[in-house]
Amino acid sequence: MIICPGCGADMKFDPEKQKLVCQYCDKELDPKDYRAPKAAEASEQQGYYTATIYTCPQCGAEILSTEETVATFCSYCGTSVILEGRASEQERPNMVIPFRIGKKDAEASYRRLVKQALFAPNDLKADSVIEKFRGIYMPYWVYSLETDEEFKVRGVTEVRNGDYIEKSTYEIKSPVKASFEGISFDASSGFADNLSDAIAPFRPKDHAVDFDPAYLSGYYADAGDLSPDVYRDDAKEVAVDNIAAQIQNQFNYSKYSVNRSDLKKAIHYNDSSKSALFPVWFMSVRNKKGDRISYAVVNGETGKAAAEIPIDFKKYLLGALLIAVPVFVLLNLFLTATPFKMLLASTVLALLSYVIADRQLNKVYAREMFLDDKGKKAAGKVPVDKKWQEAAAQARIPEKSNKTLIMVLKRMTQVGLWIVMLAVFLMLAGVVASVLDIDVSDSLAVSTIGAYILTTVIVTRKVGNWFNKKAGIQKKEPAVKAKSSYKSKYLFKQLAAVGIAALMLVMRPTDDYYYYIAAGVAFLLIVWSFYDIIRQQNLLTTRKLPHLNARGGDENA
Repeated sequence: MIICPGCGADMKFDPEKQKLVCQYCDKELDPKDYRAPKAAEASEQQGYYTATIYTCPQCGAEILSTEETVATFCSYCGTSVILEGRASEQERPNMVIPFRIGKKDAEASYRRLVKQALFAPNDLKADSVIEKFRGIYMPYWVYSLETDEEFKVRGVTEVRNGDYIEKSTYEIKSPVKASFEGISFDASSGFADNLSDAIAPFRPKDHAVDFDPAYLSGYYADAGDLSPDVYRDDAKEVAVDNIAAQIQNQFNYSKYSVNRSDLKKAIHYNDSSKSALFPVWFMSVRNKKGDRISYAVVNGETGKAAAEIPIDFKKYLLGALLIAVPVFVLLNLFLTATPFKMLLASTVLALLSYVIADRQLNKVYAREMFLDDKGKKAAGKVPVDKKWQEAAAQARIPEKSNKTLIMVLKRMTQVGLWIVMLAVFLMLAGVVASVLDIDVSDSLAVSTIGAYILTTVIVTRKVGNWFNKKAGIQKKEPAVKAKSSYKSKYLFKQLAAVGIAALMLVMRPTDDYYYYIAAGVAFLLIVWSFYDIIRQQNLLTTRKLPHLNARGGDENA
């Protein structure tokens, strides 16, 4: 608590004035001019500052405050409860970016964001909810990187001379001097990576100052629990990739087959990291059932907002009907709806739903298992997925040089596959039409094109991965794929709809009545599948409630 030297009332940091302001007499004081009590000065000289740690009795989350007032709301689980407080000595961060965006501006930024979400639940737009925004200083690691050395890369040129290819190898040497500062990653496992990435960047080079507890007056802070090593490689990747790109742009290395990957390996550098507190406006909202929670955050320096916004199914259904009715009317004006075409339309929609749901289920699985959150993985808060861990270990094989010739062959092979497979599918369509006595120009052609595109995309991707492996191109981590047992309970509807259409195509009943029934059942299955897709989307935009077990709450409990 900072006491006003004029009247003895509390002073709070004002983002607009960038000063401490008395809540009673409006006296202003520069935080740098504030003199802490002697006991606090002694702690600061030893690299610590005094704070109160408030612990939520519901989820175990911990936040810090320099105030002595009672905390009555948990930002992590949304519980309105008196938090338990205890005094503690906290390690001083190296720097802090003071809040530059006030609460009203943060609320306005969030309102603009949620206004664009037409299907957002009304609860997220209510004033009573938006008023729950709380200013929290989130811990970050700020990385710096510099290089001032000569690098060496191997270059190759190939020139055709008659029936021969003349290959020349060069050793290219060049000095490079560059430095990067202010590459930052959050240092709290409780702050989801997708949210911290969404409100990035912060600008420590422009607005960071030496840390002083006075800047925390009127706000809370989260204590970091991640070491700087967690994101060090990511920071290096950002800096070195930028340096390599600039070198490529300034000098013509392409004729020597020198690519960015080779340059990045050749650059030697020194790196360092500093601890910091960055300003974030933080809000949590529970769903109606009270079993999941969504978060909204606003960058307290720039005002950039991000939010996890679920979909209200009733609003979505109403919007879909408003669009579907005029579209149906227009289609009937230009196209004659036949039973076979309706069945074909249901098949196309079922395949589309299958592709969307399959990809979405992979994302949901990654989110629920926290495989898309490096901070939680580093903090050991991720359930074990042995299959994914084995694939991740395999994917971390060191990269080899990217071979331009192999990549050219890759593209040529993929294009060739598209052409060859088109001829194959057209031939198969002719055979099927001949056996079933169907006009190729009818709906069979449309279904053939759909099957062709789907199959060719899968095949060319497999071929591309094979070439990438030969060229030494490896992803940092494998794509997360949900288990078949996890997907099957959601994807059987789309498969059933396609199966019904295929059955009608084979049986070819003479009575249109059977086609109408089959198409109707297929459409009902598709509507059911799209309902599942919305439910999955809401899983992506909400999170399990944190449970009492660890600092920041253990979301796996």
